[in-house]
Amino acid sequence: SKKKLSLMHPMFNGLDIATLILIVVGLIGGLLCLAYLLRFHTRADKSSLLLLLLRDFDSPWLVRAALCVLFIVWLLGHFVRLPSLRAGHGPLRSLALSSQANLCKLHLVCSLGLVEPSTLLIILFLVQTSLESPSPSSSASSSRSLSTRSVTSRVLPRVGLSCLPVFTLHLVLALLGHRKTFVDLFPLYFTRSHEYVLVGTDDKDEDKAQVVLCTTPLFNVLASACFSAFFVAYFAFLSSRLVRGVINRKLRLRFCTMALLILTLVPLHVIFLGIPVRMDPTLTAFEMLMFLRFLALLFCLVAAITVLVIMPVADATAVCYFFEKRDEAWQSVVIKE
Repeated sequence: SKKKLSLMHPMFNGLDIATLILIVVGLIGGLLCLAYLLRFHTRADKSSLLLLLLRDFDSPWLVRAALCVLFIVWLLGHFVRLPSLRAGHGPLRSLALSSQANLCKLHLVCSLGLVEPSTLLIILFLVQTSLESPSPSSSASSSRSLSTRSVTSRVLPRVGLSCLPVFTLHLVLALLGHRKTFVDLFPLYFTRSHEYVLVGTDDKDEDKAQVVLCTTPLFNVLASACFSAFFVAYFAFLSSRLVRGVINRKLRLRFCTMALLILTLVPLHVIFLGIPVRMDPTLTAFEMLMFLRFLALLFCLVAAITVLVIMPVADATAVCYFFEKRDEAWQSVVIKE
């Protein structure tokens, strides 16, 4: 039976507007971060002695760039599931119901099965890379070459291979979720990836129309929870090792803050994903939980990008600036003499 939904409720519109603002701000921040990273990489690719020494630090630039790109893709993907975009004059309202349903399945598989696991795994590998240091017996240039090759060729393929089983599992669950032979075995909330609803302010509304709202099946939530449990356990293990090995108090505080946020927000993300599986998607409480889930992962990714991408590049840029100013001062002294 079709359910009635009024998207005119101020809470629905307020949550969607807040989400859209956060998405736009996040997209701008992600693009600026990516440009900042590429600018530093271009600078570190020159041949001066100081920048040559910084090349090893710049070796995981491609992995950091992949983290920024996945963050941007995740924000764009979350845009698809907003309810207000499917009703009234929303950009997705013109799509056929079957296309809206397929879009929900695509968002489910790509978000939980590909983008989110890939992002978390890249964070994991960046932390693991921080524990490794190049051999002191190698020269700066050879160390940089080997480090760049090893980090890039090791991390990205491993991320892809690690995400393949997760992606395949979510894809199979999404494809089987609405087959009658599969649905009859389990309650609806185990397999429901979307729901058809009626949009209108009251029962006499002549402009009432059917739309599709995206939901998350319990099976997919359980698969995501298993992956998140593995991530949290291994990240906690790596974090404890890294904190013990960091001497600088400022770096230790920086990393402890990021680790605490990630270890708190990733489980909350799964909890907010799992609580509403049995709820009516037309309820404001359902959309509120989806908004809290979005906020949890958003703050988690922002913390990771800030600590693992922006701050290291800023520190290296400050070192470059310091030595360049020192060289300029020495040159001015030599010229005067």
